[in-house]
Amino acid sequence: MSDSGMFLYDDLTALNYNVFMCVRLKQRDEVSRAWISNGKIFYKDKTDKLYREQEYSKALETFNKDCVCCLPTGYGKSLIFESLPFIDPTCLVLVVEPLNVIMVQECQKLGDSAICLSTESDLGPVKDGIVKYIFCHPEDILNNKSIIELFRCEHMNERKTFLVIDEAHCVLEWSNDFRPNYKQLANLRSVFVCNVLALSATVTCVGQRELIKNLHIVDCECVCAPPTKANIELIVLKRPSATARGNCASTPYDYIFERVLHELNDLGSQFPITVIYCKSMQWIGFGYQLAREILNNKFYVSDQIPEMHGL
Repeated sequence: MSDSGMFLYDDLTALNYNVFMCVRLKQRDEVSRAWISNGKIFYKDKTDKLYREQEYSKALETFNKDCVCCLPTGYGKSLIFESLPFIDPTCLVLVVEPLNVIMVQECQKLGDSAICLSTESDLGPVKDGIVKYIFCHPEDILNNKSIIELFRCEHMNERKTFLVIDEAHCVLEWSNDFRPNYKQLANLRSVFVCNVLALSATVTCVGQRELIKNLHIVDCECVCAPPTKANIELIVLKRPSATARGNCASTPYDYIFERVLHELNDLGSQFPITVIYCKSMQWIGFGYQLAREILNNKFYVSDQIPEMHGL
């Protein structure tokens, strides 16, 4: 640690530098800035505490307990389990994922310290401590004889193990029919001793209680953050009734579409991205025609106006 507050580490370049920032906060060092230069990670402490590291730190402090985390999309939930081997270099992190693409992305990011589990996987590097992360589908790990044999080894029983259920709402939404193996993940606790970390962006308070029950969790920490984002607004306006005297079926849609389209016409590219939901294709077509009338030659903005065909 230098007097300037600058730090340089060469051994974390395979990881997103935010992982390192998260670990440093756990060690009670506040990080104000971090960047990568020439394949090396730099960061600077003092002042400016990152606003969303609080939940990371709280989750990491539950190192010896089960934990259910409900944090918004884009919040960096994966940083929590990626950080675990930096707290305990001997630990093993088993991560259950619903999709192949997530597993591949994580393995690419974590390099040689991670594998995607299959029936042909060589678990020797796991036993030797070289591999610290195992990514898998529930179907790949349940009743996997290689995993059972691995944890029969006394050395592995002494190694702290984390069972991470990423996109944990799948346990509630998919386990009844689509992917029933999700409902059996708690059986892994009879194969090896572990702490469970359930991560989701969408699970509700009721869902958290169901997860705790389904995963056989007795004592746990629940870490949540509000899903609100500064760049998203929810505005509720009362529209006129289609059945009121003097109105017709299109009156409510005239009220909605015209306000938006006139503002879009005035602001152009400065108009915020807006989504309008309609009850049926009929009213989508109504909005389309109204947009062509109000926006006129601004209806389509590009280098080339597409050829129009009659319907």
